[in-house]
Formats: sequence, C-alpha cells, structure tokens
Amino acid sequence: MASPGSSIRSAARATYSAYRTVPIRWRLAGGSAALTFVILACFATIVGVLTNRQVRTQFNDQENSAVEQLNNELNGKLSFTDQGLLNWKTTKVSLGDFAGAERAQIRIFDSDDGSLLGTQQQIRIKGAKAPVTNGLFSFAPPTGSGSYDQSGYRVAVRQLNVKPVVGIFWPGRVEPVLKLMGPAGDGIYAVDYVEPFAGEAGKAFLEKAKPLVSEAEFKGINRYTMTGYAAAKVLIAAIERCGKDVTWACTISELEKTKNVETGVMAPISFGPGIRFSNQKLQIMQADFSTLSFKPVR
Repeated sequence: MASPGSSIRSAARATYSAYRTVPIRWRLAGGSAALTFVILACFATIVGVLTNRQVRTQFNDQENSAVEQLNNELNGKLSFTDQGLLNWKTTKVSLGDFAGAERAQIRIFDSDDGSLLGTQQQIRIKGAKAPVTNGLFSFAPPTGSGSYDQSGYRVAVRQLNVKPVVGIFWPGRVEPVLKLMGPAGDGIYAVDYVEPFAGEAGKAFLEKAKPLVSEAEFKGINRYTMTGYAAAKVLIAAIERCGKDVTWACTISELEKTKNVETGVMAPISFGPGIRFSNQKLQIMQADFSTLSFKPVR
C-alpha cells in the first residue's frame, strides 16, 4: 500500500515526465504566450487606470471651466424686478442653450429659504417653485460652494450675488443724490408723491417752465420746484377768492375750503377745517443714471 505522500510524488514525476515529452518548440511557444499574456494584461490594466484618470481629469476641467464661465456671466448681474421676478435683461446668457450642449441640469435657488427660483427650462417668481421635469435637484444643495456626486451627476455649486432691490424716499429724489451714488444708483427705486420728470406730467411741467426762466434756473428745476409750484398755486387761488379784503383770516378760511385742486404735478390737493395736510397718492419710480432722472414704473 502506497502512502499519500508517495502518490503525490509519483503524480508530480508523471506530470513532469509528460511535460518533458512535449517538443521544445511548443514549450517555448507556450511560455512565450503566457509571458506575453501577462505583459499585455498588466499593460491593459495600467492603460485603463491612466485613461480613466485622464478622462475624469478632463471632465472635471471642462465642468469647472463651464461652471466658472456661467458664474462670471451671472454673478452680480442678476437682480429682482419690482414684481419679484429675476431680471435677465442685464445678461445675454440663455440657461437652456448653456445646458443643452452637455445635457446638464441648472438650478437657481434662493439662499435665504432654499426655494427654487428657476431651471434651464423656466424662471419663476421669487419664492415660487419652478417645475423640475425629471424631479432631479428640486431641493437646495447642502453646501454654498464646491462639488459632489448625486444621482449620477457631478454637481458644482457656486454662490451668486444678486443685486437687491434698493429704494429711497422723496427727499433724496434729486439729481445731486444720483451723482453722488454714481453708476451704483442706476435702477434704484424711489417713492414720491410728486410726478417724475420722465412722465407725461413732468414733461408738460418742464415745457411750461422753460420759456419763463433762465437757462441756469431751468437746469436747477427739481421735485421741490414742483412742490413749490403746487403750494403757490393753491395759496394764490385762496387769496384771489378773498377779493379786495385780503387778510390772514380770510386766506386761511379759503384754504380750508380747498377741494380737489388740480396742479398737474401731483394728485389733487384738498384741505378742510383744521386740516393742514393733504393726503397724496404715492408713486413708484426708478432711477436712470444716464439721464440723472427717475422714470415712472408701470
């Protein structure tokens, strides 16, 4: 009876003997083929790793370049209109065209409340959610900047500076204030009860005043010129109603009788017994730095 060890040795000798019976050419060819296979396999593995790394690097570079380009086109140029809409007039970027080339997904979120302001398909009112057709990225990203992977996409996040809506009251609605603000004052809003010069009533007032004053005086006309004109018109009308008996008592009495007097530069003026203030309808207007004036907002 042979032991297991002797059986193994016998099998090994038999195998080796069988190998030696193979012609030397076949043994060399087999060894060369095996070595070639190992070399090619190693080479393919290395090439695959390097290619994958290069493709990923190129993709990341293209992504970063596209993101930075879009960020430069939008950052500091977007603003909200008086209706709360995103104003795209200051940029020529089309999100749909920008995203279409690489079939990308673009989302704009409000950083305050996380609401979706727009996609490459549609821009909606501030605070209202724009529809996301495929349900992707319907919530604000977890970070304000950087990159991460989500749903098979490489997501790049950038913070946009959106020009806020800025407004002033009527004391500042004069040309010197716009000069002090410079270009930064372009587009700011003002609230006033006096007509803007860019409106029809304002233009009519300037046409009426031009032949009556000097060139220097005409250049100095502002909203306070209009209020002075309206006050003078109401006061003179009250004095005229007193006839030849012009006294303070009569003038005050007639002023208290003033009802819906049209001045052309503001809403009708009315007073009453003991009422010395005329409630006026406010108007919203917007600054135009190029002309140093305000135009009515429709």
